Amino acid sequence: MSKLRPGTLVGALAALCGTAGVWLIVRSELNGALPVGLCAHGAAAWLALWAARRRRPDLSQTERDTVLLTALFVPLFGPAMAPYLPAPDKEQDEEAAKEIFDRYKEYIKPQVPDYERSLFTGDIDKDLARELDVESYTEVLSHGSTDQKRNALKALADLGEPKHLALVRACIKDPEHEVRLYAYGELSRVSRPHEERIDKQMRKLQENADDVDASAAAADAHFCFAFSGILDPGMAAFHYKEASKAAAHAAALGAPQPGPAILAARSWCGLRDLDQALAALGALEPVHRGADAVRVVRAEIAYLQRDFDAARAEAHALRDAGADVPEWLQALVETAEAGA
Repeated sequence: MSKLRPGTLVGALAALCGTAGVWLIVRSELNGALPVGLCAHGAAAWLALWAARRRRPDLSQTERDTVLLTALFVPLFGPAMAPYLPAPDKEQDEEAAKEIFDRYKEYIKPQVPDYERSLFTGDIDKDLARELDVESYTEVLSHGSTDQKRNALKALADLGEPKHLALVRACIKDPEHEVRLYAYGELSRVSRPHEERIDKQMRKLQENADDVDASAAAADAHFCFAFSGILDPGMAAFHYKEASKAAAHAAALGAPQPGPAILAARSWCGLRDLDQALAALGALEPVHRGADAVRVVRAEIAYLQRDFDAARAEAHALRDAGADVPEWLQALVETAEAGA
């Protein structure tokens, strides 16, 4: 209380000066009353500011301006009220900051969609959601509000398939600055696990360059990052090249086939170097060339070469072997069968 007393007294003096100044200004017909009244009013405002700063040394510039303007422009009561602006509630500010942080943590927390993203589940609602989700998200990202776009970007990043992340990447060119920031934030968030996985495997290779498992894992990590849809074409090409190098190194170290050859071939497909992709598969021993995964890669190469008959032949071989046929390859076969 003793620390506040001088400020309180000066505040009272400011109120008296302000009252006297207003009275003199009103009675301006008295000789010399107007200039004296103005001086008294100005002194009251200065005293009010001094009292406020004495009472609360941590006044911000905005609060000081508010005190001064209140003392100057609120008749009679301004100088009396101005020094006693309420102090901000620090506990309330801390609670507000905590609430914002909690909301941010909730926002960035990965969410698993409430429907299964598999092919032809037999559940019409699930299958319909699967087929229409990209179109509906495109609608939101084209015509939705900023909040709707933010929520759509987070949902797309959580779904995590290349077609979804391609939509997120497209939003880094959105006209709204805030939407661009959200898109960058989501891409950064989903990039982190890929980057950490690559760093982990590369550290293992630095410790032991002949670690077969680390070489194979590094090839897979680089390929998954490149194929994810997160990266721009330049960075994706870099990781495809690193994947092909690591796969070749793993093969040279004796990694079980056909894994490294498949990774190398798919990486060359990503780079659109189909001759290198075929060469990677051609290096396989005959016993591995009929593997289901190898047939899928050969079908992909044929598709990129626009050799649709060869791609369908691989699909029929997979079907005859009782293996799963990828959706895109199945659609290619069904298109030909429908036109037959």
